[in-house]
Amino acid sequence: MCDWDAAGNLVSETTQDLNGAPALNRRGFYRAEYTWDEFGNPLTEAFFGLSGEPVNADGGYARAEYTYMVSSSGASHLLTEDRYAADGSRASIPGSYSYRRDSWDEDQLLASRYYDANDKLTRPTGGYAQILNVVEPGNGVVTVTTRYMDADSSLLIGPDGGAKVVTVYTAETYADEEDDLAESVAKGNEPGEAKRQVAANHRLLVSQAFFGTDERPVLGAKHFHRRENTYDANSNLVRVDYLGTDGLPILAATGYASLVNTYNASNKLIQADYLDTKGQLVKMINGYARITYEYYGDSGLLHYERYFGADGERTMITDGYSMVEHEYDDNHDAEWNYRATYYDTVDEYTMCDGGYARIE
Repeated sequence: MCDWDAAGNLVSETTQDLNGAPALNRRGFYRAEYTWDEFGNPLTEAFFGLSGEPVNADGGYARAEYTYMVSSSGASHLLTEDRYAADGSRASIPGSYSYRRDSWDEDQLLASRYYDANDKLTRPTGGYAQILNVVEPGNGVVTVTTRYMDADSSLLIGPDGGAKVVTVYTAETYADEEDDLAESVAKGNEPGEAKRQVAANHRLLVSQAFFGTDERPVLGAKHFHRRENTYDANSNLVRVDYLGTDGLPILAATGYASLVNTYNASNKLIQADYLDTKGQLVKMINGYARITYEYYGDSGLLHYERYFGADGERTMITDGYSMVEHEYDDNHDAEWNYRATYYDTVDEYTMCDGGYARIE
């Protein structure tokens, strides 16, 4: 049984067997209690046995406590995480950590460090003991050098495939914004993914490069050494290029070497071209090499999205369609206020892979 607060956060859960009697679940507890802050961040979690006694759950601890900081942009960031055993001492968790400490400069993470129950830096299985970021302001840019390190400060390969990652951002920050479908694609996301997302105050990514434990150039987890972004005068992302360790274009794990975006006078994306290492259209695994967008006049509302192959002709993508028509109706008495209709390469209705030709 679960209880939730008014914000939709889980505040307690208990377990019963098939006869309705209290029972331990497969995570090792009968009852769990959780508290949250106003931002929806967990503050505490605690686990109890059948007699109300603290018990170590499957994570290796009986209680955890978290604290956060709130930056001037309104974003909240984890500062401390502490895990305690059933007897109240710091939890000693094989392959994991007992507590964590982060430090921030506004929205920029400066360091994360993981410690065992004896207050010594520790490296969780498959992870690292420290993440250190060095921030260096430059001429109109900010360079962040990230190093993933063991307890002895030796370099380790991080989750993005580099032991050292050098990321360059614009010095100027941009206000919160909500991406629509086309804007999300312009940033390199796939149309099949959820598109509407809220971005915090942010800097624009200029470049990112990956280096190994010997600090030599390497291909990162997405099969490129360096990514370079180009923007126009209106801060629209007009080009993305992926380069190998030799400085030449490379097909990244995304399936293309370059992305070229075209915008209209209203700064709305109207075309996205995916190119190979020779600058030619390349059909990616999701079935297209180009997307075009058409809008309802000056409203900015997307009307049509169309997909093309490497030959420049309309193509069916792996989601089962070649074109989507987006329609809107602000009449609250109508049966729908938005609908999407799916078409094949000759603009006939078609069933997408979700099993329908229209959704309202």
